[in-house]
Amino acid sequence: GDLHTDDVSVAISTGGNGYNLVGNPYPTYLYGNPNADATNLLTANSSLIDGTIWFWDSDNELWVTKNLSSNAFHIQPLQGFFVKTITAGDFSFTEAMQTHESNSNPFYKTTNSRFEIDLSIASGKLNRKTSIRYIDGKTTSFDNGYDSNIFGGYASELELYTGLVDGNASKKLAIQSLPNENYEDMIIPVGVTADADSEIIFSAEALNVPTGYKVFLEDRLKSTFTRLDEVNAKYTATVTDTSTEGRFF
Repeated sequence: GDLHTDDVSVAISTGGNGYNLVGNPYPTYLYGNPNADATNLLTANSSLIDGTIWFWDSDNELWVTKNLSSNAFHIQPLQGFFVKTITAGDFSFTEAMQTHESNSNPFYKTTNSRFEIDLSIASGKLNRKTSIRYIDGKTTSFDNGYDSNIFGGYASELELYTGLVDGNASKKLAIQSLPNENYEDMIIPVGVTADADSEIIFSAEALNVPTGYKVFLEDRLKSTFTRLDEVNAKYTATVTDTSTEGRFF
């Protein structure tokens, strides 16, 4: 195709389920979010989309979710990704978003000191992850651009998500941002979609846990609490139905 040397816009629509497949039109990297650079893709298109980008990781067969609260990330040259449209219009790529930063730079490394929990499940060869981040100024309701749904463009046989602490019960979040205070008052629903009668294994990476706090997974069906912020901690459960709503917290 043509080499783009100017700003590029792509029409996106709210039709169907609102998911649009777009891609970096430049042979350079793009700043993805404010932690990468003030001039970035998510901020520039905040009036059109729900503040989230989904990348497909074919090696691990899962969707990688990025939003405004994610660590600095860059979009590779010609990389395709999905966005969810809230208002139809022209999705913008600009010259100012470009960077020549090398792909050898580990874009996704953790460089912050905030409290966050990356909860994971494994079932057979498949793995899924959901993230909980405690950020000053965020709420227990839906914060657009800081709370992101799991990718909803198709049905997956294995899903892991959290529900809002306060608000819309239909939200299935891949990333949930919560207030950076009063942690003990926020019990977070955890949802799993899996094959009936399959075994799932929970684990977690808890970063910068505040002094005096611990991270537990509650299984209300079994009336158990399992601490997950310790090294190599795991919890194994058998799901009898495809959906576990109301079981894990």
